[in-house]
Amino acid sequence: MKKSFICLILSLGVAFLLLFLENKPFYQILDLKLYDLMMNLRKPPAQDPRILFVEMDEEAVNNLGRWPWPRNIFAHIIDTLQSLGARQIIFDVTFSEPTQVIVDKQAVGYIFQGKEQIDRYITDEAGIIKGKDTVPQQEALFALNQIQDNFLAFTNTAEKKLQNALIDNDQVLADAFKNSRSFIGYAFEVFSENRDIQKNRIHPKLKSDIGNWVKENIERPFDALPSSLKNVHPFSRSEMENIFLHAKLQFFIQKDIEISPERAAEALHIAPKEIASDFYLVKHQWIEDKISTALAQNPQAKFIDMIYQFEIFDPDTQESFKEVWTKVKKEFEAGIKFGKPLFEGQEFFKAKDMEAPIEPIIEAVQGGGFLNGIPHQDGVLRFVPLFIEYKNRIFPHIAIASILDLYQPQEISFDPGRHLILHNANVAGHLENVRVPIDQKGAMLINWAGRWQDTFRHISGADIYRLYFLSDSLADEETNSDRSIQLQQKLQEEETALRKKVQGSLCIIGLTAAGTHDFNPIPYESTYPMVGTHGNVLNSILTNQFITQATPAANLTVLFVLAVIMGLCLSFLSSAHGLFFTICILAGTFAGSLYWFHQGIWLNLASPCLLSLFSYLGTTSYKFSTEEKSKREIKNAFSKYVSPDVIEEIIQDPSKLRLGGDRRTLAVLFSDIRGFTTYSEKRNPEEVVSILNEYLDAMTKVIVEHKGTLDKYVGDEIMAVFGAPRYEDPKMCSQRAVICAVKMLERLKELHQKWTSEGLEPLDIGIGINTGEMVVGNMGSELRMNYTVIGDAVNLGARVEAATRQFNAHLIITEATYEYTKDIITVKPLETIKVKGKEIPVMIYEVLALKNGIGEPVSSSGPLE
Repeated sequence: MKKSFICLILSLGVAFLLLFLENKPFYQILDLKLYDLMMNLRKPPAQDPRILFVEMDEEAVNNLGRWPWPRNIFAHIIDTLQSLGARQIIFDVTFSEPTQVIVDKQAVGYIFQGKEQIDRYITDEAGIIKGKDTVPQQEALFALNQIQDNFLAFTNTAEKKLQNALIDNDQVLADAFKNSRSFIGYAFEVFSENRDIQKNRIHPKLKSDIGNWVKENIERPFDALPSSLKNVHPFSRSEMENIFLHAKLQFFIQKDIEISPERAAEALHIAPKEIASDFYLVKHQWIEDKISTALAQNPQAKFIDMIYQFEIFDPDTQESFKEVWTKVKKEFEAGIKFGKPLFEGQEFFKAKDMEAPIEPIIEAVQGGGFLNGIPHQDGVLRFVPLFIEYKNRIFPHIAIASILDLYQPQEISFDPGRHLILHNANVAGHLENVRVPIDQKGAMLINWAGRWQDTFRHISGADIYRLYFLSDSLADEETNSDRSIQLQQKLQEEETALRKKVQGSLCIIGLTAAGTHDFNPIPYESTYPMVGTHGNVLNSILTNQFITQATPAANLTVLFVLAVIMGLCLSFLSSAHGLFFTICILAGTFAGSLYWFHQGIWLNLASPCLLSLFSYLGTTSYKFSTEEKSKREIKNAFSKYVSPDVIEEIIQDPSKLRLGGDRRTLAVLFSDIRGFTTYSEKRNPEEVVSILNEYLDAMTKVIVEHKGTLDKYVGDEIMAVFGAPRYEDPKMCSQRAVICAVKMLERLKELHQKWTSEGLEPLDIGIGINTGEMVVGNMGSELRMNYTVIGDAVNLGARVEAATRQFNAHLIITEATYEYTKDIITVKPLETIKVKGKEIPVMIYEVLALKNGIGEPVSSSGPLE
């Protein structure tokens, strides 16, 4: 019972330890790798047939030119997809920078051709006039009118041609977006560490408080700051010094926006090169704050208004202001177009910067969403945040933006840490609430459908552009020409084939060409195109196939139930059986987790696996240590009674030391000092104790040397057993007992010589040996037990020892012992004795000597003098 309780405590202790370790990186990575393994072993989810990837692959790059492409190519692809009946066009591309206006050389050529024609006309008319002696007034007037009309026509045409010659591809793309149901991507720089999130939350107030203090103490150093402003967790001292420096720089920038870094450094008594980067950072941040505030108050504000409002006339400052204005205005417009108000109670991933599309595209597109995926610490992408918080608004993932457009929910809400709820969503023509499982930060586990090439439908962007190219080429051909007819036929064939693929599809456009940067590991493969993330998120929601992490309560229940099972079962099993049991538990746990994973529930697998392993190791170590302790106890207990080789054999096989009683044929030896009572009465107790201890020590060592077990001392009497606890056949144990008795007498002679030389009176002893069936084992009570032998054969041994006085012999054995030892001893028959309670008398023999060939020859003990 005690062992079971301790094993249970050990197993539960392992469970509590695992709870403590579950936030450690090595533990989390192990759990994530097991998650990946289960994902690869389970049956993949069904795939929505509407999802179609339009890839910017190697074929497209080879046909349309190196990446990045001119934006008019994307415009043509959008127009073509729209004409083919695409349900949505989703761009995994961020058009965050404007492109330069392109000059159409052919259109410019038309202008120069027009100029040449006018030059020719004027020359011709002038020649006509010069060829006549007199020029009638009417003819001259007509010629001038003709020149004027042609020049006016030229200028009108030239203006149009010039407008066509200057192609604004950004506007071309924006126009394509306006005429389609398209969704554009943008990107965030997300806080990855909780410490950074905490800093970001504290920083605005801290910056304001230090700034207010600096206004009143501009000349004082950092160390003069109050402790509450100087020592703020989790900022380091160097970070606090940096905030302090920025507050001082902002003080001067607020006073004079056009101040130079050199003048600011002079005011701070710092070398300019030491503050240059900080100066421009603070200046940009201050300008950004001012623009953001102004736009919040007046969304229609213009750049020029800001310049006059803040009285910025320095060219360098105007350039900085324009750069910041462009960024803030994009983010502001993106916030209005794509963002939503914050939701109470639900926490989101937070961003510190945004890479927004350019304004014309923001205005033109149907909607947009961020493209970010946030890998785990091992670099593998397993989940995406459905919303990210930035500047007090939340922005949807591009797949969620697509879903909101498809389902048109009347309202969205959050069940914090559990679900994103789309209320009254239009799913296949009927209204229902769609629930998307989320974690505490509003992120969704991606139910990956499989490897890139094995999942969903794919088409090259080159195939779509080829259809546009054929249509454009057909427009330049003469009607009903042979080439026109051929192009028309080919166009119809390809359009029919592509329409079957595209019509009603959710077309996701992204970069997949080899050698590009947009790849990341996922549970299925190490280089997965990140455009595939959006398709997998869409697929999970459209098919209602999610992976949900089990609740902490479920994981705790599994862990502690398993801990109880392991603790109790292992306490009753041997190490080998325990190992087999542990392997079975591990296999069963994995199989159960895999089953639930297939049902869409991710149970924490690392904890049960580690629990099983360490519970086995812990209980095995405990049992090993207790067995070692038991062995030490056995060794300590029996080292006083039996020989070392007997002890080692018992330790190797404790079953030979059976508790309780075991009936065996053994040899028992009794030895007693003759006349010890009279001897003791003549001497003081100290002398008696000293000589008795010396005698008992010598006799015991002889018994141990001959592999006997000392049973007990009864005053001056010694009782020893041969053949237990290590089993020996009766002949062997009888011979050991007799040889031991002879050696005891020889050792006593040596002691006689020592005692005589010391002036002490020697002791004399008698030894009796009997061999017979007796009960051996631990006997007594629960409070005190003794390893001993009992039975008639034992009593006979004691009677034989008492007979040594009657026959004045030192060593007497019974006939049973004689039968086993007659080959090695010389004896003198004495007579029969009758044992109390027995009818048949027993013959006894005095041992005179050991026969030659058995050890060293010895003479009979004879009377001890």
